[in-house]
Amino acid sequence: MSKRLQSTRRQTPPNPKPEYEFLGPPGAVGMLTVLPLITYGLYFNCREGFGCVPAFWDSKDGIWPSVNLSKPQDLLPDLYKFLLSTWDTDAFLVYSAFMVFLFVAYFVIPGNVVEGTIVGGVGGSPLTKDRSNYKLKYKVNALRTMMLIGVMFAATLWTKGVTPFLFLHSHFLGLITASLVWTFGVSIFVYVWSFLPDSNGQEKILAVGGNTGNMIYDVSERL
Repeated sequence: MSKRLQSTRRQTPPNPKPEYEFLGPPGAVGMLTVLPLITYGLYFNCREGFGCVPAFWDSKDGIWPSVNLSKPQDLLPDLYKFLLSTWDTDAFLVYSAFMVFLFVAYFVIPGNVVEGTIVGGVGGSPLTKDRSNYKLKYKVNALRTMMLIGVMFAATLWTKGVTPFLFLHSHFLGLITASLVWTFGVSIFVYVWSFLPDSNGQEKILAVGGNTGNMIYDVSERL
């Protein structure tokens, strides 16, 4: 990196540190932990004939199988064993294939490129000039992607019947775990990537809401 570029980067103002939303870090911790556990709890406690009414839940089954809430000291090891018991390689591969499909579709399927809202605050680089006028660009092709998925769904239903879709029912628990792995994995990746300089050695322009300086809160903003 040249001395001129180093000097320019040192002059780059820091990104803003806005006020917290959603109760701040405690709210972020709650969202990161409680929501996945509620999802698993509903899966294991919603029963045929009773639905998801808590009044009909059987306390002998616990909220999650293999997790004994009466022994707090064993809670973390039990949760770890529980998560391992929900792992389904086939479900993870199918979910991953769907995510890769969405990634490829974003680049392949045509769509208008539009500007988002103003990032706001201070900071940035000489290339972006004024952060207060800086906008990110997005390709809008979600509707066309959904239409393609609908066509693929109809074609599969027409040629194969409902049999392929029974996979969702028989591997639903594994799909829940796969979605969590992808969600946390992508969020952590994007969080780490945001600290790396861009191709010009400049600080990345980050949205105000996800740039508080609190790691837990900023990761949750990327979920």
